[in-house]
Formats: sequence, C-alpha cells, structure tokens
Amino acid sequence: MATPSPCCGICALDASGTFCTARGRTLDEIAAWPDATEVRRAAIAAVTAARTGRGVPSPPGSTLTFRKVRRMSRPR
Repeated sequence: MATPSPCCGICALDASGTFCTARGRTLDEIAAWPDATEVRRAAIAAVTAARTGRGVPSPPGSTLTFRKVRRMSRPR
C-alpha cells in the first residue's frame, strides 16, 4: 500500500522558514518525497505526524504504533 503524499496544497513555511505550516514537513522532507522509497515516505509521515500532533495509521501488518505528541507552535 503506497503512502499518500501529506501535501494539501497550502504552500507556506513558518516564520523561521523551517516547517510547512500545513503539515509540518521540512524543506528536505518535501524535496525528498517524490523519489523516496516507501519506507522513507512512511518515516517522513510518522515524523511529521509526531511533530504536528496528528496521528497516522500504522501500515498494514506493522507492529509499530504512533502516538500523538505536543503540536508544534505556529506563528499567529
């Protein structure tokens, strides 16, 4: 099962220029996505979900579980 792109079309970085304001990905993670292996995509999705406090479903057959954590601060 392919990991869907987390992109939602809101293209803006936070005030520090570090994270996507919509999904919490870094520029490196955004740039890596098109050529990333399925394992790397799942890792990016897990890290960004933890970064933003959004849970992600575990891949089918996986023994990994993901928990929600504190949301990253967003500029107002």
